This record gives sequence, C-alpha cells and structure tokens, in this order.
Amino acid sequence: MRYTWEYSDNADLWRHDVFENAEDCIKDAKENYDVTPGDIIFIGEVAPFEITVNANTVLDQVEEDAQEACGEVASDWYTYNYKNDKAALNELSDQLTECVKSWLEEQNNMPTFYHLEQIKKYEVY
Repeated sequence: MRYTWEYSDNADLWRHDVFENAEDCIKDAKENYDVTPGDIIFIGEVAPFEITVNANTVLDQVEEDAQEACGEVASDWYTYNYKNDKAALNELSDQLTECVKSWLEEQNNMPTFYHLEQIKKYEVY
C-alpha cells in the first residue's frame, strides 16, 4: 500500500507526493512544508484508478448507433440478452478492458491519478 497526506481530510485535490508509509508522509510534511509537532495532517491510502470496460455499455451504444444510422429497421436488433449471455458478456468485458489498457499503455497514457481510502487523522510528533 502507498500513502499521501494533506492538511484537510476533505481537500478536493491532494497535492503531496506518494510514499511507502505514513511515517514518510509525516517526515515530508515536517521537512518540506513547515508542519510542526502538534499540527494535524491527514494521511490516506492511495488506491489507483482501475480501468474497466463494461460490455453492456459498449453494446448498448452499438445498438443506439445502429438505430440513429438506420432508423426504425434497427429497433428490433438487440446485441445481447443479459440473462442468457451473462458469462459471454463478462468475457467480452474482460477482453475490452485488456484491449483498452493495452492501447493506453502504447500511447503512454495510463492513468496516474488515484482515489483515497482509509483517511486517518495524525498529530505530528
């Protein structure tokens, strides 16, 4: 797990570096940001954004595109039956997710952002 810190637990954007442990967050706050003993900071676990592609969403868009392009004749075309095709849809979701991840890696554009979990209040020592 990796960690970052901020002055407030409800900051919209946590701007400090990411560290291997909470102690390094405290050290950074003290050494680089004039945080002194007795001050309060908040440290949260960094949880990377996980890319997932939902096959249902993609296929629903394909159906909408067909109806927009071809009109009424495409209105009875359904790309899947969720109840009967659940396993196949899960497999397609996995395949699409891997495809998108691979493409983003090739473009050198993987997400570097994250969300925070387990935010805790620390009094600097």
